[in-house]
Amino acid sequence: MKPADALLSKRPTANGKMEKAFDEDIEELKEANETAYGWEDDLGKVRYWKTEIGGKDMVDFERQAGWQEEFLGDLLETTSEHLDLQGTGRAGNKKSGAAEVVTMALGEVGTKEEPPGSGINKYTKWFFGKEVEEKKPWGIIFISYLMNKNKLDKDGFWKKTASRSAAYKNLTSTLGFKAYSLDQLENFGGNAYKAKQGDLLFFGDHIGLVTSASSGLDIVVGDYDSEVKKLSVKKDDEEFKDAELVAMEYPKSDYTDGDQAQNKETVFRFLTDEMGYSAAAACGVMANIQHESGFVADINEFSGGGGYGICQWTGGRRTSLVNWCKSNGYSEKTLEGQLWYLKHETEGTYAKINDYMLRIPNTADGAYEAGRYWCAKWERPLDQIGQPRSRGQMAKNKYWPTFGR
Repeated sequence: MKPADALLSKRPTANGKMEKAFDEDIEELKEANETAYGWEDDLGKVRYWKTEIGGKDMVDFERQAGWQEEFLGDLLETTSEHLDLQGTGRAGNKKSGAAEVVTMALGEVGTKEEPPGSGINKYTKWFFGKEVEEKKPWGIIFISYLMNKNKLDKDGFWKKTASRSAAYKNLTSTLGFKAYSLDQLENFGGNAYKAKQGDLLFFGDHIGLVTSASSGLDIVVGDYDSEVKKLSVKKDDEEFKDAELVAMEYPKSDYTDGDQAQNKETVFRFLTDEMGYSAAAACGVMANIQHESGFVADINEFSGGGGYGICQWTGGRRTSLVNWCKSNGYSEKTLEGQLWYLKHETEGTYAKINDYMLRIPNTADGAYEAGRYWCAKWERPLDQIGQPRSRGQMAKNKYWPTFGR
């Protein structure tokens, strides 16, 4: 294999898959990649090195360490989820609410059966544990998938089902949620109930998740013409003449947004309960959050530098926040989504920082060290002396007197 072929072997195709990513002749592929990229066996554990590429100038290389633990954690989470095992998981074990379910549903719009007409997609594979041999309706399966990903199919809230009637009976009879016709909704001139995000609309053989109810209704529906589609509901449309909307009452999250004072209490509780930090370590993190965002979740960087959220994630870290929240059923705009991502990022990419924070002495001086260290290593400001020192002082003098225990 020529070096050029090795380069092509790792090039994504139009559908995102890698050509020849698992070549049968491993040694041949290895040799070609060594030639193309300058890989050497004796550099396998070296962090920094230089290599001449294609007879040109020496090129600096840096091995990015730390991703192995995160990859393993995600692999374990996926396996546990597939086997329906219990556990906290890297995405947290708290139930999501309507906003998170809606965010995930919108991200699924456009997903189709592959091949067309087969009924095969990730929802049916998840439900049956294998590819279906013949097409089966999967509209309710799609909703079950969303509820599962948001940890709402435990404790009786949503029963995993492929049956429209079983889902309706569980919601209206077992859980006692009320159902309304379109004529009764304030959204269409009625006065009995105003539809909201997360409600479920049963119409024909379908079930739609309400994604917007500001004027009229927008819904996301699975298995609509064999794909996930977003529809606008029209009262006079024959398709919706017998529709019934179930007013959903989602379990409340333990970490919902509040005002700044409430968010401080919530962040402290999350850091100590979910991340296992001492009060001193939590005070250090909170001093940094105070400086970065004032404990406001949906906030952009004051200076316009591109930071976002309570920790002002920037650049690739901001992108990772958004993508992780989308994949795990949270909204990146919420305190809850950002807190679970904070745990995910810190225990994965920044595992060494996390280990250090877990060993912080639970004292006033420990709070200072936590604030200083978190700023220097996790926030990584340009000013590596003044900023860490300032946040250490805030942790010790402002947060420790209130939260120290």
